[in-house]
Amino acid sequence: MISMHIVALIIFLLLPIESYLTIRKLRERSSTNKRITTYMKTMVYLWGATYVLTYNFKITDLLSTDIKVAFSWSGFIASIIYLLIPFLEFILLKYNKDFREKGKEQFARRSFIFPQNFKEEFVFVLLAVSVGITEEVLYRSFSLIYFTGAPFNLGLFSAFLCINLLFGLVHYLQGPQGILSAFLNGMASTYIFLISGSLIIPMLIHMLYDLRIIIWGRMIR
Repeated sequence: MISMHIVALIIFLLLPIESYLTIRKLRERSSTNKRITTYMKTMVYLWGATYVLTYNFKITDLLSTDIKVAFSWSGFIASIIYLLIPFLEFILLKYNKDFREKGKEQFARRSFIFPQNFKEEFVFVLLAVSVGITEEVLYRSFSLIYFTGAPFNLGLFSAFLCINLLFGLVHYLQGPQGILSAFLNGMASTYIFLISGSLIIPMLIHMLYDLRIIIWGRMIR
């Protein structure tokens, strides 16, 4: 139980604070080595927090859930479509000049943290895969167990809202739009997790969502 509180403290407080400090430094001075170091540090922190969970849970228990809701094809398909909507931007980037110009501006504003060359992209791929696995375990599976169990004992709906509000808030560095996007994506991913009983689909979509940054960058450079 103590390790569960430690993990909650890490993912909901310490990691957001560390991210803030890291991003502030990168904004002031960024380089290939600094970006790669940031990617690697992030992987270490997330995998470390995930490893701590193995003292309380089997890996298989973290990749599935006994807390399920009635399966709905319409809800499942709607959630998948919503999570895949961001990938439509590739069509707009290719065929819409105005959208491509806006994309260049957005990428330029985030260039201090986004990968700029093949070496950075290679490490970023590892980061995207790591984030897709560990964040889903930490913020989806573990958080659901944590808030529905003692000492919180929240009902499923309350826990559902709570974990996704927190998931949105830990993305505060992305601004209001990033918070809202993370909250809604989290809602859809949690719903898929609950109706399927498996974390595999949310993990795969999360990986693809982050990997699209590489494609996005290549299309506008």
